[in-house]
Amino acid sequence: MHYFGDVVENDASVSVVVDLVSRVNIAHRDIQQFTVLAKSVLDKYKNIRRGIVCAVIAVPLLFAGSLLGVVLD
Repeated sequence: MHYFGDVVENDASVSVVVDLVSRVNIAHRDIQQFTVLAKSVLDKYKNIRRGIVCAVIAVPLLFAGSLLGVVLD
């Protein structure tokens, strides 16, 4: 087991994962796990920023629409 992606790909049971993790030497971990983690973290924060931008656009438009609906009613 080189990184957390192996668990997902192999559909390993909990006992198998515990056994594999207990045998892993932290000093010999593959740098690939850090690149995979870095990509997923970048994707996470990119999606968070997109959500913030959408909220910044949507909230004023919703408020303006509500205000316009009240004024025209």
